[in-house]
Amino acid sequence: RGKAQAAIEYRDFIQFYPNTPEAREVERKLAVLSTLTPYKKWMDEEVAYIISDEERKAFRQRPTADEGEKFIEQFWARRDPTPGTTRNEMKEEYYRRLAYVNDHYGANGLAGWRTDRGRIYIQYGPPDAIESHSTGGLYQRPASEGGGLTQTYPFEQWMYRYIDGVGQNIIIEYVDQSGNGEYRMTMDPQAKDALIQQIPVAPAPVNSR
Repeated sequence: RGKAQAAIEYRDFIQFYPNTPEAREVERKLAVLSTLTPYKKWMDEEVAYIISDEERKAFRQRPTADEGEKFIEQFWARRDPTPGTTRNEMKEEYYRRLAYVNDHYGANGLAGWRTDRGRIYIQYGPPDAIESHSTGGLYQRPASEGGGLTQTYPFEQWMYRYIDGVGQNIIIEYVDQSGNGEYRMTMDPQAKDALIQQIPVAPAPVNSR
């Protein structure tokens, strides 16, 4: 049963059985249902990559809009690097990143925040350097990948000098094998190599007479 149909049924029940204990319980359910969509979007989309499992569980137990708003306020207050001031730099930077990835990394029907590049950008910020091969083509493999020339799919390498909790000199590679603009993160250095990834076509059988 969909949410819209449930809301209709709840309202019908309240209309036919007003001022009863059952109607009051249904009114509570209707109130929860009416606030679920915007807050679910906040939890599942806006802060999906930074909300903890404990916070997610606690947030689901907030039955009213006022409690939901209070939770969100406390959520950002816990992450405020300068409490007591009028600005929350963490919140401002987070929403800047979210807007940036939605403007730049959306592809193939996916919003930018749902893509691999969007997720990494939101979590770790802009890379210190980007090596972009947006059209693929000829590529000189480094010695660590076997050397020699090859043809590649479009790909990018993001370099981070340091990621807290991860390490130093981190390189993250994304490859667009399908050519639709959706770059997928990969740990396989050969994923971008179009010559290696191509499936050889078996020769046609020779008819014998």
